Amino acid sequence: MTGAAAGPPPAAEPRVRPEADVVPDRWTLQPTVEPPRAGSGPSRRADNARMKRDTLLDYFDDRVRGDAEFLVHDDGYRVRRLSYDAVRQAAAAFAQRLAGAGVGAGDPVLFWGENRPEWIAAFWGCLLRGAVVVPIDYRASSAFLETVARRVGARLLLTGDDVPPTRLDGVETWRFGALGAPGAG
Repeated sequence: MTGAAAGPPPAAEPRVRPEADVVPDRWTLQPTVEPPRAGSGPSRRADNARMKRDTLLDYFDDRVRGDAEFLVHDDGYRVRRLSYDAVRQAAAAFAQRLAGAGVGAGDPVLFWGENRPEWIAAFWGCLLRGAVVVPIDYRASSAFLETVARRVGARLLLTGDDVPPTRLDGVETWRFGALGAPGAG
C-alpha cells in the first residue's frame, strides 16, 4: 500500500469570541476567555470581572456566606430550605470530623447515596479538607462500588439510605443520615 501515513486530523482553529465575552483577570490584567452561559448578562460578567475563581474553594469562600437560600430539598415528607451559611457551617464541621478520623489531603472518599443536603455539606467538607470526592451513582451495584474502592484506594465510604448496607475491607463507612442535616440545631 502506498501513500502518506495517516495521522490525527488537524486541530480546529480556536473560535474567537466577541469582545463582550472577554473578562479581565484581576491578577495579571490579561484577558481570559469565559464560555458563554445561559442567562449570563452584564451583571454576571461584571461579578466575574471582580472575582477570580480558579477552584471550587474560591467559589465556596466567595459565595457561601449569608442567610440567602442555598438549596431546597424535598424528601417526599417535608421540604427543607437551607441558607448558604447553614451549608458552610455544616461543611466546616464535616471537614473537622474528617480531620479527627485522619482523612487528609488526597485521600479518596466514596460517596454512594441519593441526593440529600448531607451529601452537599459532605462534598464541600471534603474539598475544604483536601480529600478527593469519588461519587458513585446510588443505583450502582455493590460489586461496582467494591471495584472502584479498590482502584482508588478509598479511605472512607459515605452511604445513603437508598443503598444496601455495605462494608468494604479496610474502609470505614459513615451514613449520610448520621451526619446530621445542615442547619439542624
